[in-house]
Amino acid sequence: MKKRILLVSDEKTPQDQGEIKDSARYGLAPELYNLPNLREVLSRQGNFEIVTLHHSQLASACDRDYVVFSGRFSPRNLSEGDEEYRVLLDFIRTNTAPMLGICAGFHLISRAFGSEIVPMDDAAGEFGYREISVRRKHPLLRGLGEHFTCMQLHSYTISAVPDGFECLASTRECPLQMIAHRERAIVGMQFHPELQDEMHRDGETLLKNFFEQY
Repeated sequence: MKKRILLVSDEKTPQDQGEIKDSARYGLAPELYNLPNLREVLSRQGNFEIVTLHHSQLASACDRDYVVFSGRFSPRNLSEGDEEYRVLLDFIRTNTAPMLGICAGFHLISRAFGSEIVPMDDAAGEFGYREISVRRKHPLLRGLGEHFTCMQLHSYTISAVPDGFECLASTRECPLQMIAHRERAIVGMQFHPELQDEMHRDGETLLKNFFEQY
């Protein structure tokens, strides 16, 4: 029997698929879209049914074995505060299925547990494939060495490790790159493990480990 992944979109509207406008610049396929690419990569991790909902549609969320919160490639007004995401933040706090947040999804998981979403100290942000340093041994990092490489596409970060979590990986520019809850199956990744090319496959290992661990 197939397990079900609920993929929660953080794009601007339910119709927006999240065009990654500079994808070719970073060595990715041209005309690449966030949600279709993420669904394809998740489908490689096991025999899953993937159901996609926009974060505004969570009231109709189906039964699920996993929840994945996407990154966002459409513009966001961070000054809007929590009201737009009130239902989503409540969902994150109360959901019992394993959860993975990617980039903006990582920010929202962190916000649900008490951290703030803030600009990076370096306004230039992090873009392109970057080496990330492992800070703590964890089954989620199985098969990787002291460093791994994943795609970065962000200029925001979180203010602190959220309550109940530990930091697993960092870069010099952004110390909080990957977090995991100490007791619950909740993981956040600032980077994009789903954005891979033939030379950069560490994201595939991380996703495989997540679904094997939980």
